[in-house]
Amino acid sequence: MTVSKNTDYQNTLFIGGSGLLNGACDVKNTKLKNLMILTDGVTIENAIFDTPGYGIYCKGSCTLKNIYYKKLCYHAVGLAYTDTSKSYTYKVIGGAGQGSADKYFTQSGKGTTIIQNFCGEGKYGKLWCSCGNCGFQAKRSVEVYNTVMKGPGQSVVSVNLNYGDTVLFSGLTLYGQSSSSTATKYACQNVNALTYVAQLYAASSFKPTESGTGSCTYKASSIKIAN
Repeated sequence: MTVSKNTDYQNTLFIGGSGLLNGACDVKNTKLKNLMILTDGVTIENAIFDTPGYGIYCKGSCTLKNIYYKKLCYHAVGLAYTDTSKSYTYKVIGGAGQGSADKYFTQSGKGTTIIQNFCGEGKYGKLWCSCGNCGFQAKRSVEVYNTVMKGPGQSVVSVNLNYGDTVLFSGLTLYGQSSSSTATKYACQNVNALTYVAQLYAASSFKPTESGTGSCTYKASSIKIAN
């Protein structure tokens, strides 16, 4: 479904059916479809998504307010673009997730993602990722404010070192760090991005107790280890 105007869904539950999934709700299923496509500039709020295929797809700037994600098949939201010359702003305000088979939020458009007051608990790959093997590459930035995560997780964010990405953490709290079964391994990973699909490897990774460098430049004091 395509959404072209601001919409309050009043806590409607959206469940991906067989026509959307085309098989299993699984990250390896290449026949998944997006449950919802947002046109540039749209705000949606107060909705719950369960088995949403490829999830939400923003075709430009979008605001997601109090959106909750139950079982995800791939990622929750693709933050994309319609014009490669334009910078976009993507906002995630509130909301929560119960884990993600891949990333919660993947940005392929140029511009900035702002994640504020989000809560994630359960196995996840990354909270946010700057697309590392998209055909279009440009500088991207992420700002994470007052957000709580509990894993197990690979990394809170990953950024493209060779395109000058930036990251800002303020009030990020990580729970479950005392156990490998619930810990987030890294706060940030630098990646050298490609413009074609291939296996990517982190150029450098920073644990939650470490300050980062490169595109991962931030102070360790901006991350709170709760337990």
